[in-house]
Amino acid sequence: TDDKDFMLSQGIVYQGFSSLCGPCPAPYNKELITGDLVTSIGKAHNKTGAQVALKWVVQQGIPVLPKSSNPAHQAENMDLFSWNLTAAEMAKLSGATTPPVSGGSSASDSGDCGIESVVV
Repeated sequence: TDDKDFMLSQGIVYQGFSSLCGPCPAPYNKELITGDLVTSIGKAHNKTGAQVALKWVVQQGIPVLPKSSNPAHQAENMDLFSWNLTAAEMAKLSGATTPPVSGGSSASDSGDCGIESVVV
């Protein structure tokens, strides 16, 4: 979403913003941390729901900047590179309909930073 294909075509690194849906309205603000889909996949890997959500992003080659002052969460954030999601798990996560993408002018724009025009 948010013009990812355009950014990649221009050599711009596409980076995850608020990958755990911090600004999402309730009840979606916890979906990527404790939701049924991420926690069920996490059980198969002995990982948390948040780790699954972040790994989904990272495994697509998208850098993330998870924020935490909690040492346990920081350690979990660093443990994203010793395991992989299966193709089936990636497909399930990619096909999820919650939390919804919202806030922008279209269903595929989160509203964070839509591209209005490009000056070259």
